Amino acid sequence: MAIFRLTGSQPSVFLLPAEEDQRDAAAVAAIFKEKHVPFHILFDGSPDEVLEPFAEDFIAEITDSPVQPHLVIDFATLPFAVPNRFLTQIIRTAPQTTFLFSTPVFTSTLLGQMFGLRNIARVNLLPGFFPEMQTVEFAHSLAMSSEMVFQTEQFLRGLGLNLVKIDDIVGFVAPRLVAMLANEAAFAVLEGVSSPAEIDEAMRLGTNYPKGPLEWADDIGLEVILSILDALYNEYKQERYRPCRLFRQYTSAGWLGIQTQKGFYQY
Repeated sequence: MAIFRLTGSQPSVFLLPAEEDQRDAAAVAAIFKEKHVPFHILFDGSPDEVLEPFAEDFIAEITDSPVQPHLVIDFATLPFAVPNRFLTQIIRTAPQTTFLFSTPVFTSTLLGQMFGLRNIARVNLLPGFFPEMQTVEFAHSLAMSSEMVFQTEQFLRGLGLNLVKIDDIVGFVAPRLVAMLANEAAFAVLEGVSSPAEIDEAMRLGTNYPKGPLEWADDIGLEVILSILDALYNEYKQERYRPCRLFRQYTSAGWLGIQTQKGFYQY
C-alpha cells in the first residue's frame, strides 16, 4: 500500500465535489475523519450545510497543499459537462495519481482514454446509494495495473467499505437496476396506470424495497437517472433502456427531485 501511505498531517487524498455532489462528498469526508485519513476538499463556490462541518479541510488552490495527492476522488456525475479546473490541473501536473470517478455514464477505460490516464477506476458513490447502501461497486479501467488495482482496493476496504468488483460497464449494477425500475414506474405514471405515491406503495409492500422507485429516483436525482438511461441506451441500443419522456421534461423544467424540492413529489 505504498502509494497510500499517510505520513504526519500531510494530505494524501483530494475530494472534488461539484455543486450538486456535496452530499456524497460529505459522506466520504466523514469516513476519512473517522479513520484519520488526511484529505483536502477542492471546491468552487459556497458549500451547503452538509459540507460546512469540513470547512477547515477546504483549499482554494492546489498550490496551497505542500504535497501531491496520492488519490483523487471526483464526484461529478457528468465530469465533462462543466470542466473542473482542479481536475484539469491535477491531470496536467500529476498524471501518475490514482483517480476515482463516481460517474455512471462512462466506463473507466473510456475516461482513461479521454483524460490520458492509466490509474483510473470508478466507485459508486452516487447519492441515494452511498452511504445508505453498505456496498460500494468498484470498476477499474483495462489499462490499470493489477498492482494498482490491488492497492486501491485495499485502501478502500481499509476505510470499512464493503467493496464489490464489477466489470467496467456503464451504469454500475445497482444504479442501472434502480434506473430501469424508475423508468418503468415513470411510464406507468405517464400512461395513467396510477399515481406516483400508489406505485411506490405497491412496490414497497410487494417487494420490500426500502423506497419506491419514483421516491428513489427523486432522492438520486432525476437528471442522474436520465443520464444513466441515456448511457445504457447509447451503449446497447435496446428499447428497454429508452428513457420515459417524463424524465427529460422534468429535468428540462428543473424538477430534479429532492435537491430542487420538486420531482415526482413536492418537498
